[in-house]
Amino acid sequence: MSQPPTCPICYYAYDDELVIPKLLSCGNHHSVCHKCLAELLKTSNPKCPLCQASLQRAMSCFRDNNDIIDSFNYIKRVQERECLSSCSKCHLQGDEEMFVVCSSCFNNGSLAEVDLKALCVACFSKCHKDHETVPLVEMRAMKTAEMLRSRLVSYTNYNKTIGSYISEILPYLTESESLSNSLADMAEHARSSKILKKISKTFDDDTKYLTEAIKKFQDEMVLTFLTLLKNKIQIQKIHIKSMKAFCTVQKEVPKKPEVQFQIISSVFLIFALLKLLFIHLTTRVKKEKVTNDNTASQ
Repeated sequence: MSQPPTCPICYYAYDDELVIPKLLSCGNHHSVCHKCLAELLKTSNPKCPLCQASLQRAMSCFRDNNDIIDSFNYIKRVQERECLSSCSKCHLQGDEEMFVVCSSCFNNGSLAEVDLKALCVACFSKCHKDHETVPLVEMRAMKTAEMLRSRLVSYTNYNKTIGSYISEILPYLTESESLSNSLADMAEHARSSKILKKISKTFDDDTKYLTEAIKKFQDEMVLTFLTLLKNKIQIQKIHIKSMKAFCTVQKEVPKKPEVQFQIISSVFLIFALLKLLFIHLTTRVKKEKVTNDNTASQ
């Protein structure tokens, strides 16, 4: 069955009393109810809610939409006819209180079949003489109650079945939850092990680096010590040679005071130069060591 048209603003169905349709002046045959139109005309620039065309501002410019009113009246008449009951024999129409149902013949029928078995009093007296009668309204109520009881039993059985399924599934859900927690613990343990391995690797790398740095430092210290020792040995050799030369010269030169003084002065000068050379070499080695340490740290 067609539904009656409604107002596009308040969505109430049109009628000929309370929600009267008013034809708008937009030129597209659009309508709204008279109450919504009154509110619409209060705005500064009233427009059609469907096509947004500008509207006139006076309520007197809008007439009733008789097409919609006629459609509403037609639907109303159809609905009223459908609400009437009819006799299954002579097809007499009227209110449901005018009809009865033979309870002797129609005992096991369904609710959908009640209206198909309705009879007027005249047809009942002709076709079902001496049978028991039940008013159509009462028979409809009885069949409705039977249908509801049947559905209630079905729903109860359905709920029991669902409950049994839930009881069967619940242990599996509990086991699944336990398994999920175990997997989460295993994943956490795996992450912890991975972190420990990473820390251990970092510690091993740092230990290896420190070991290599200590070994390099020891090697540099030994090399520095050997260099200093070598320089000192060379200076000692030069010193010994100088002493031997001094003794030889002292034996060969005449024992004149001025000559001996000159020789002694030369020897002391050589000793002083050797000492300065030793200090210079020692300082140079230390500077090279400091430079190497700074380069390694960078």
